[in-house]
Amino acid sequence: MKSMDRKDLKTKILQSLLHFRALGYLAACALIAVAAWIWWSQSLRSTIVIEAGPQGGFFHETAIRLQDELQQYDIHSKIIRREDTLKIIDDVNDKKSSVDIGFMAQDPGDRDYPGVTAVGTIALEPLFIFYSASLDVKNLQDLKGLRLAVSPPASGTRVMAERILGEYGINSQNTTFLPITLSESSEAVRKDSVDAAFFLLPPGNKLIQELALNPKLRILSLPQAEALTSNLGFVRHATIYEGGFDYLRNIPNQNIQLVAIPVTLIVKKDLKPAIVTIIAQFIKTHFQSATLVSQPGELLSIHEPSIAVNVQAETVLKNGLPYFYRTLPFSLAALLDHFSLYIGFIIVLASAYSSMKFPGPKVIWREEVVCAQVGTGVRPGWSRWEENRRPRSEAYRKSSNAIE
Repeated sequence: MKSMDRKDLKTKILQSLLHFRALGYLAACALIAVAAWIWWSQSLRSTIVIEAGPQGGFFHETAIRLQDELQQYDIHSKIIRREDTLKIIDDVNDKKSSVDIGFMAQDPGDRDYPGVTAVGTIALEPLFIFYSASLDVKNLQDLKGLRLAVSPPASGTRVMAERILGEYGINSQNTTFLPITLSESSEAVRKDSVDAAFFLLPPGNKLIQELALNPKLRILSLPQAEALTSNLGFVRHATIYEGGFDYLRNIPNQNIQLVAIPVTLIVKKDLKPAIVTIIAQFIKTHFQSATLVSQPGELLSIHEPSIAVNVQAETVLKNGLPYFYRTLPFSLAALLDHFSLYIGFIIVLASAYSSMKFPGPKVIWREEVVCAQVGTGVRPGWSRWEENRRPRSEAYRKSSNAIE
């Protein structure tokens, strides 16, 4: 009788220990999950660095709009500016650089940028040449020997201006090139401090709109724009149609032929998929409508082949936001997106485990007490699995003997 009481007491103690152990496991898992969630939320909302161009330029204006978009998801960002916009892609490509997002409006040439991916094209930037209406300027050759505001060296405007002017024999040896910023160029051409000023900006830019509507200025049309496009390769032909800036005042009073270059929003290759998703949706929402130089949706088809396409962004631009981003809180959707490959792998393993009829966790847990009682190292759950397999093995051996 006493031995039975002792045995019952021992069983109860073992059961209590097993229950406490289970609670300990659950508590540990809960703590790990909470810590992981806090870490993930903080890492997701770490400050994103956006590198843009000069103040008032298209890059800077777009960076501000993107910053506002990210803020809606509680993602903090910082905008830094540089005049030599051709170097932005180098900063995005540099692993040691803090720059996460940038802009590209240039010919990358043969250079390789393995750390950069392209999210999408957001604009076409024509090379606008504004000159004083008092001057007799009909083509690019007439600019030779004049004072030209061509922006600082290594800026997109400067490189494009030198490239186009060089095709007509105009350079810094026979013409005055003034390396002033876009805002300074705008002010200078208004006040006749320069004879002409170059601007690589979209036609919807505020600065371009103001200059186009200024009665003292004219836009130089390039009759050979299509030929330039064919020869240079990385530029596109663009036309500002008569009355494009103002129907009532008929500005311009004729079609203006220009060359333009696509603007691509670029990101670091390892930028979190959730951030890329927001950026791609931002592009889809704000930059796919028609402009003075592009048709609706046309920009989606433009891509610089030397820069790898961001697969996540490509999916969003084609199909819209993934379902879980539309239905779940952003942090949870971002978590699922980031670890979707691992989650899928776990599901496949779980399916394989189940299909092989291994004992489930519930069965193993219920029989822990029995294991402790009988004092054997073999768990009944696994014994049952062996019993289920035995008839198949015997049937296989019998069929093999019959064949022999």
